[in-house]
Amino acid sequence: MNELFEILDELYGIEVQMESGIDILKDLEDLYMQKEAEICEETGEMMKTSEERKIAIFSRSYMESMRKSLRDAIERLDDASVGSLWEEHKREYCQKEIPQKPTFDGDGYAPDGTAVWDEWICPCCGSRYEVDYDEYDYCPNCGQRIDWAEVNESEL
Repeated sequence: MNELFEILDELYGIEVQMESGIDILKDLEDLYMQKEAEICEETGEMMKTSEERKIAIFSRSYMESMRKSLRDAIERLDDASVGSLWEEHKREYCQKEIPQKPTFDGDGYAPDGTAVWDEWICPCCGSRYEVDYDEYDYCPNCGQRIDWAEVNESEL
């Protein structure tokens, strides 16, 4: 999750740099227009757009389009990914905090004919653990809280 936030910070930094570039191109465009107006005034000819100004206008428009695409991508990433990741993480965490009873599995029988359970199975991820040795409050694999209070000794 931290890596995602670092990527978003980098994208915001790129957006700020693009904004500065757009401002510089706007200033250049204004400077060329001012020079064109001065030449027009001196010569009395109709004002023409110089190649330099056309390039500045095109470059600024292109950078504005790129900045908009970047802004859209950041918002989608921010809204969809971070928001949904966070909500999903909270939902998973909350659900895993609700203790759930494990299921049991065994492959043998006691002399009286009852099944002998030698594994318990996490109700969330299905990981298997030894009944006699691995009594965890939380599943080591997925973090699901295990409800041992509900486990009846006869089930073991």
